Amino acid sequence: MALAGLAALEPVEAIYLARQADASGNELDGRQRYRVRIPPGGLPLDGFWSLSAYERLADGRLFFTDNPIQRYAVGDRTPGLLRQPDGSIELWLQREPPSEPARRANWLPAPPGPTQLTLRAYLPQPALREGRAELPSLTRLA
Repeated sequence: MALAGLAALEPVEAIYLARQADASGNELDGRQRYRVRIPPGGLPLDGFWSLSAYERLADGRLFFTDNPIQRYAVGDRTPGLLRQPDGSIELWLQREPPSEPARRANWLPAPPGPTQLTLRAYLPQPALREGRAELPSLTRLA
């Protein structure tokens, strides 16, 4: 646990979901742009969630990367996040700030190369723990 740092809690307390590729199997890369969509009802949990972006080194180590707004994670407790009319949250994962001012509030700065996203969900309800809940979607943008 001291070396890996994740999965230190029982699944009833927290689950950690990591992603290194998009839906097409392409490696996540901070030189690309992505939209992460949190479903309208949010995630079924009794605690909170957060999404972190890590720079993934060739040897597998993960690090936060400096960025101009010093944001390394976003979550349901992040001040100022904007919701869509249906209640969903669209997060923008990219290296440079979004050109649309309305998207900057939901910007998660990406590292400059290979990237891993880690979703942490605290006090997940059974639907989330058992894989029956709708998870955030990840879309690579053109």
